Amino acid sequence: MGIIHLNIFGVAAQIRAEFTAIAQHDPARDGNSAAGVGVVERKLMSNIFIGHTDLTPFGDVWVAVSENGLIAVEFPATQAGFTAWLQKHHAAEVEFAPEEVTEVIRQLREYAAGERKKFTIQIDWGVLNDFQRKALKATFEIPYGEVRTYQQVAALVGSPRGARAVGRAEATNPMPIVLPCHRVVGADKKLHGYGAGNGLETKTWLLQLEGAVIG
Repeated sequence: MGIIHLNIFGVAAQIRAEFTAIAQHDPARDGNSAAGVGVVERKLMSNIFIGHTDLTPFGDVWVAVSENGLIAVEFPATQAGFTAWLQKHHAAEVEFAPEEVTEVIRQLREYAAGERKKFTIQIDWGVLNDFQRKALKATFEIPYGEVRTYQQVAALVGSPRGARAVGRAEATNPMPIVLPCHRVVGADKKLHGYGAGNGLETKTWLLQLEGAVIG
């Protein structure tokens, strides 16, 4: 498997800008306002533990966990940049502790190698606000190799006219790949945006890895 050369610095710093382009090009997004969708504001927690792996097709992948589970995945990234983002969004000390993230790293490697179809690691859903938590929980349940539209996800969370808000929730997903926002597509079943890695190139690669049929 070849290495994907990714030029975007990282997910968390880019996703908000990415959403603007997504919303403009996705005809599925109408209805509810996206205001208020995103990571909750500086959640107070105990220490955050981080670690990384470069043994994936995505470059250097950094992950962060709290005492309650996974809170962030970013690629490609640096330790300094990832730490700064975490400190900006969470009121906690950030500690480099690879031993605390070994299971997350193991499952990411297995996924990238085509050996894992479902992540079983614990997720700290408390770092998301109510609507994003609902949208990303619904996204987490989309089966490997399948896709759903923004409108379909909106309907699943009880907001049938909330495709735009779902788009915002997906675009600000702090745990891409594990919470598979790459499986959400436009109403026309085309790919309209992805904030992780190298954008649509990475989204396309992930869906091809899973054997998803688009269109």
